[in-house]
Amino acid sequence: MDEQTFFDGLYSQVCLPLPMFAARHSPGGPVATKLADGRIAALLFTDGDLLQRFLAERDHYKGVRLETVGEFDAFLAALPVDVVVFDRVGSYRGRAYKVDTLREFTQKRLTAGVKA
Repeated sequence: MDEQTFFDGLYSQVCLPLPMFAARHSPGGPVATKLADGRIAALLFTDGDLLQRFLAERDHYKGVRLETVGEFDAFLAALPVDVVVFDRVGSYRGRAYKVDTLREFTQKRLTAGVKA
């Protein structure tokens, strides 16, 4: 394996901690945010405290807990956007991923027999 292949593999890995948390409009769909490049992204949080900080600053939103890979995959499949951003709270911009990339990861995990 050459050096470039090693680093491509290293930096393309995805690690998703469960449970995951999402903010939703009450009673509607996921909360979205506008990214610097103009794309619209759904908000996800890797920590319940981050979600609570986000919700504390806003009315008419509620939190959703995604416990399993299957629940996370179903949430992604239902999104009306093609990008999600993790942990965008306050001045921290968060980390954006394409929904297709995340679904590719979740589908592999589900196919491998991970608890849905």
